[in-house]
Amino acid sequence: MHESDNFRDFFADVEYNRKNDGTIKHSEGYKKVSLLMVSDLIVHKRNADNNLLAVEMKRWNTPKKREHDRFRLKSVVSSPEEGKDDCVYDTTLGAFIIYSTQKVLIEFYENVNGKGDWIGEMEFQCRLEGNRCLSLEIIRENWI
Repeated sequence: MHESDNFRDFFADVEYNRKNDGTIKHSEGYKKVSLLMVSDLIVHKRNADNNLLAVEMKRWNTPKKREHDRFRLKSVVSSPEEGKDDCVYDTTLGAFIIYSTQKVLIEFYENVNGKGDWIGEMEFQCRLEGNRCLSLEIIRENWI
């Protein structure tokens, strides 16, 4: 990213949970209350309010654990809600990655009329050498 003029000021942080002032980030929970927010990966400019990309990841064999992360991802790409100044909003793009050694599904979310909404998905099959994925081949994509 740092070699491209368009992304020179962006950083990719894993398990990042801090705002510009050092306080812990929050996202809006199911009951419209602030919850601690940690994205698996965040691409952002430091000392800026809006993020470029938030990524959540889950293994293919953990379907019950996906809904909470998916809801949080939708929340961070939504428009700000009044009175929720401690929450993260207006992230440009959200990606939810569901993976195994055989395949990868990426769901994409962005702000549609103020709410984080699904805009499409791509599914890939892994070309393996032993247990190592050497490349991904698109097997399906679906966009609105």
